[in-house]
Amino acid sequence: MACILITIDCGRADHVSGDEVPTPNLDRFREEAVTYARCYAHANVTLPSHRTLLTGLWPSEHGVVSNFADVPLPGDSLPGRLESRGVSQEAFVSINFLELLLGRRVGGTLDAFFKTLNGSESFSQAKVHGTKVRLGLRGFRRDAHHTLEAAWRWIKGQPPEANPFLFIHLFDAHTPYQAPKTLISKELSRYGDSASAERTLKSQLEEKQWFCGDSGSLAERRPLAYQPAVYRAALRFIDLEIGRFFERLRKTGHWGRSTVAITADHGENLGEHGVYCGHQLLFDETVHVPCFLKYPDGKDAGSTVEFSVGHRDLAQSLAGHYNLKLPGQGLPLAALNKERNQFSENAKRYHAALRCRSWTYIRPWILPTLEPKLRNNIFKQTGWIEGKGLKPVELPGRLAEILEELEGLKIADEGVDFEIEAQLRGLGYM
Repeated sequence: MACILITIDCGRADHVSGDEVPTPNLDRFREEAVTYARCYAHANVTLPSHRTLLTGLWPSEHGVVSNFADVPLPGDSLPGRLESRGVSQEAFVSINFLELLLGRRVGGTLDAFFKTLNGSESFSQAKVHGTKVRLGLRGFRRDAHHTLEAAWRWIKGQPPEANPFLFIHLFDAHTPYQAPKTLISKELSRYGDSASAERTLKSQLEEKQWFCGDSGSLAERRPLAYQPAVYRAALRFIDLEIGRFFERLRKTGHWGRSTVAITADHGENLGEHGVYCGHQLLFDETVHVPCFLKYPDGKDAGSTVEFSVGHRDLAQSLAGHYNLKLPGQGLPLAALNKERNQFSENAKRYHAALRCRSWTYIRPWILPTLEPKLRNNIFKQTGWIEGKGLKPVELPGRLAEILEELEGLKIADEGVDFEIEAQLRGLGYM
């Protein structure tokens, strides 16, 4: 049996497990898994969120609060503990800055896609490669098909009794969104939308005073509905490829007794709160993520849990597969039976949020002034049942207590090399 973690970068909960996007393969998987309908990421940024999944700690606790910190995973992280036990483990990610900053700390090899980035090439080869990256002449991401193919080649060579750990990261739904043209056409036709417009995206967004997370698309003459359609098409493509991967696994000894988790590092704004194709804020669109967990014994298969859980809890569930307990105050998902408040923080501690039941409180952390929509405010999250627990008026005080506890913790220095910096700039992170 194996423990498999799959993350869908920018996967919104209402699009991955709701009615927004047809996902038949994920729907089939949910019949064998437990759906945690209210799972929250503790960060809205890729690297901090993934490190929480592998350490069980809030970003400020593990010290990586942005995408720019190149620090080793600690020995008490899940990969560190598994390495000390001699457990076979590997990571297959779809963007090479994540491979460099995180993936090389999970497992001992790099697959062929990243072969020229593992330090084994000659100085001249490395220099040529770095130049190509800086000039945008070399692709630095790959689609779900190729990532899952690489993961399959590895997992099929692992004996089930070895109990391997496999981490897979899929990037298709991250800006700039990428999906087959046929699926984009299907998404546009579902809503009667067109693929072209008389005005550029930039002029339309300026008129609405919206911020755009994908600066590379601003010159395109597209309707505002086009990019969300590509996003949905990317999720449909991911669903298709996950379905193929799981079908292979079902025919091996790696399925029946395995732990398989699917979640997202964060979500995505598609026009909500004035953000178009980005994940800069801490509203539900950016931190409410899908969470499906298949237990080895088939526990509660097909059921749905409605109270809130967090990535710290999912991390403990993954560790529990190996009878391990990670640091932090997270609890295995199977051990939870009631609502818990959920804390999230923005990159570099710009702002923080606390959720209880149907309320969310968002306030600045470090910055003294922010745009009006980011200032202290309590928001009503619709769709969730009211009940006993923390009252909205108590949220500011409790969040202040959490931030005071975290203030003194050391944050990792940012040490990104020029290649990673160039790639992050290309994705709009810098």
